[in-house]
Amino acid sequence: MSILLMVAVAAGLLVVGVLLGRYYVPDTRPLKRAAKEGAMYIRGLNYVLAHDNDKAIAELTKAVSENTGTVDTYFALGVLFRERGEYERAVRVHQSILIRADSTRKLRLEARFQLGLDFESAGYLRRARKAFEEVLEKSPKHRPAASKLLALYEASEEWERAFKALRRVEKIQKSRDEVHESHLLAEIGLTALEAGEKSKAKKRLRQALNVNPDGVHPRHAYGLYLAEVGKHKGAVKVWQEALEAAPDLADFFFPYLEEAYFQLDQLDSLANELDRLLEQHPGNPHLRMVQARFLGKQD
Repeated sequence: MSILLMVAVAAGLLVVGVLLGRYYVPDTRPLKRAAKEGAMYIRGLNYVLAHDNDKAIAELTKAVSENTGTVDTYFALGVLFRERGEYERAVRVHQSILIRADSTRKLRLEARFQLGLDFESAGYLRRARKAFEEVLEKSPKHRPAASKLLALYEASEEWERAFKALRRVEKIQKSRDEVHESHLLAEIGLTALEAGEKSKAKKRLRQALNVNPDGVHPRHAYGLYLAEVGKHKGAVKVWQEALEAAPDLADFFFPYLEEAYFQLDQLDSLANELDRLLEQHPGNPHLRMVQARFLGKQD
């Protein structure tokens, strides 16, 4: 009985196999769709390399229509829209990634960073700053966002915030930039000086010099402070050092040096100082021009 049952089952399976082989056709549409989408994506990248953004956008848009789940294609489209100046479309693309239910934390972070770039390119600097700050809240070691935030603070002359942002960048990259630090400290000091906060100005300008003793910018800023508080002898020394370090900037520094000598009633000594500087830098055309103008005013 069991043998007959086994024979019957085997015969049934044989019939089913024959029927499947004859009538069943596998659904290859997903594979074809993926291949088509991939071809469009590759064509789009080729157009990007050829700097033909219009055709690249057309191909990538087709790829998205074939498969809305390909997030990389959306990112590529967003960048292309931004480069072409279509900032609103770029923002919409990156915002759509943010609200997608299937977006991972990493994708949302990248979308928010790209939004910051969109806003920056469009001139909405406050919104760009907010986007980069949100990225850093989620990922404190996000170096590109930290660098962008630093640049935006500097562009808006928010020196205190810029200095803190620089410290964050230095912490992320595990290295210091003394020249940049001294520049920002000097700007903080000059801002305090303009506001009449002379104690704060002195502190920050001394910090700038300590960080970068050979820096021309912190020297000049400290010279401005000394002249403001009536210490013209000290200002003369600082601007002399600045001219020795950067004789090509003689046109810039000399008026300050001349004013300091005038306040000391020692203009006659200035001609000797110019001779001394030219001995150190013989033939420097900038010092020569400054000397000629000064002597021309005297005689």
